[in-house]
Amino acid sequence: MVAVECRRCPRARGCRQSITERRWSMPVVTIQMWTGRTVEQKRALTRAITDAMVTHADVKPDGLHVIIQEIPKENWARAGVLGIDRKDV
Repeated sequence: MVAVECRRCPRARGCRQSITERRWSMPVVTIQMWTGRTVEQKRALTRAITDAMVTHADVKPDGLHVIIQEIPKENWARAGVLGIDRKDV
């Protein structure tokens, strides 16, 4: 694998990053939550996460990936109790 000088990061001088790492370097935010949100709620959530990552993590919105994984309550447990059996949700 050939290493090339990185020109994108603040430590560009002396930074060595492989071509593969540079090409595939992208921020990914994964959200795992119970099913049941509307598409509009998901749109608002992904907008808010994108705005926060741009503001606080110095990423470009075009390179940010947000993945929403919806988990049915019967497939999620906390403290040994399935989500469908919890009384506090």
